[in-house]
Amino acid sequence: APNPAVRRAASADVGPNTQEQRENARRYAKSRPPPSSGTRRDAIRDSERGPPLLHRIPNVLLVGAQKAGTTAVANFLVDAGVCNAAVERNDPVFLAKEVQFFNDAKRYAMGLPFYSVRFSHCPEGSLIMDATPNYLTKVRRIRAAYDEAG
Repeated sequence: APNPAVRRAASADVGPNTQEQRENARRYAKSRPPPSSGTRRDAIRDSERGPPLLHRIPNVLLVGAQKAGTTAVANFLVDAGVCNAAVERNDPVFLAKEVQFFNDAKRYAMGLPFYSVRFSHCPEGSLIMDATPNYLTKVRRIRAAYDEAG
């Protein structure tokens, strides 16, 4: 049988992280609008009807190392009124904070209309944030996308 002290230590290590993740998910769930259909066709149609892409993609990118406090900074910014992404149907809740666009080849291949629809609920002129820490290695993709957006 496992040592009870080891079992307690293991559960103590897992418990706070799980609770913290649940609290973060609840926080982001409250700050998001309802999901859209999330299809590429809807994203393109919305981007053609709406304001230019540059006004519908994040003007705040929170990057850094994973497990280095980016969630705490993102929570502070959301509480201060910075607009974050809406999650789409069947997406995990963490995508409200970490859109995973520039570092995911499939999502990146869908283009800026796909990315911008995640932020279509954000008022024009507002601070819009994508807090995906591991964008740090995707600077060229980010630069190319923002150049394309105008």
